[in-house]
Amino acid sequence: MASGAAVIVSAAVKASAIVTVPFMLLRQPRPWRELAGMGVALVAIAAISLGVFGTDVFRLFHILDTQQKLVSGDSIPAQMTHLVGLAGVTPLVRDVIHVLEFVALTWILLRVWRGADWIAGIGWAMLVLVVASSWMLGWYTLWPLPFAAISNDKRLRFATLSLFVYFVVQRWTILLGQG
Repeated sequence: MASGAAVIVSAAVKASAIVTVPFMLLRQPRPWRELAGMGVALVAIAAISLGVFGTDVFRLFHILDTQQKLVSGDSIPAQMTHLVGLAGVTPLVRDVIHVLEFVALTWILLRVWRGADWIAGIGWAMLVLVVASSWMLGWYTLWPLPFAAISNDKRLRFATLSLFVYFVVQRWTILLGQG
């Protein structure tokens, strides 16, 4: 029950943590305790949020939607569109990315459902979210790190470290280009 509540509290702090929910539920044949903990935490957070922020709390959804439309030059989608000569991350490119992201996340969930390590699954899912995001900040590269660190998946570790290297190279390229 506490683990379910902890996931909801973490998602209240950073929305991307919500991706852990299906993996957590798939790890057990009877996830009722986790669901109960999630429900209790969700009600508590909703009550506290409404009490503190009133109906302004619902602006969060508008803010998240707006942020999803931003594009940073460091993002992999921005770099890929530049590499292939497209005009940038257009609505069509976003739609293609969302379809690919959905397929990748579904495939990862299916693997976990069939018995793959759920911790590594979360790490791969976080990696997919970062790679597919058109808005990339340096600390986003940390999202898969704890899962890569505690799983036994060497490929996930390599991919996570590769993402760090990519971001550092991008930053250095920008810094050296301006100097």
